Amino acid sequence: MKVSIRAELVLLTRSRAVRWSVVTAWLFAAVVTGGLLSTYGSEQQAVDVSTAAGQAEVLIDPLSGLVVLALGVVLAAGDFRTGAVVWTYLATPERWRWAVAKVVVAALLGAVVGVVAELVKLGTLAALQPAGAGPVQWSQGVLWQAVAGSVISPTALAVAGAALGLATRNVAGAITGALVWIVVLEGVVRSFLPEAVVPFLPHTALAELRNLTGTAPYAQSATVVGVTLAVLVAGALVLTQRRDLTR
Repeated sequence: MKVSIRAELVLLTRSRAVRWSVVTAWLFAAVVTGGLLSTYGSEQQAVDVSTAAGQAEVLIDPLSGLVVLALGVVLAAGDFRTGAVVWTYLATPERWRWAVAKVVVAALLGAVVGVVAELVKLGTLAALQPAGAGPVQWSQGVLWQAVAGSVISPTALAVAGAALGLATRNVAGAITGALVWIVVLEGVVRSFLPEAVVPFLPHTALAELRNLTGTAPYAQSATVVGVTLAVLVAGALVLTQRRDLTR
């Protein structure tokens, strides 16, 4: 398993597309946060970090989430697109080991993107506070819950992308299907469901972890996200084990 994970990490770090996509997400985080801080007046006694961070997350998280979702799909389904999966299966006959390695590396990628994006955002908030403003207030519990959610979010989306890539074996199809659900279908489904059921929709629960709108308890949203990922990964592993490679 360690060898498979190490091999996937090497392939990931050597990809220019991955490097530039991740760097772009981090630069976007810095630019957006700095732009939001410019709206604060110098007469303020203290920068409301919780509010500024929340506003930044609304703009930053969707982009970084989509980036890692797409990278997770490419990481898992790319071998099928290039035909390299034949040699991979010859080297690793136990397919589940290879599939689990893909999911683990995707999770690591999402976590790194999320952690660094949060550090960039919070560092920008601390460094570029308005002239004459008081010290940044870091004690808000809600702020740190939102920060945790903003790390969980790209990690979860990267794992979901890898699971979808393994299940579909089609890069364009998996990315398109995920985007259609996130952007269109879940919004449509929400309009037909009772209000009490809406927080249990997967992307809604993920958004709640980041934005903390108060529609659902934090633990409940985390549980919904965890169960959704478990189902996706389990389904992907089953399909990977049973499907004919030539189909």
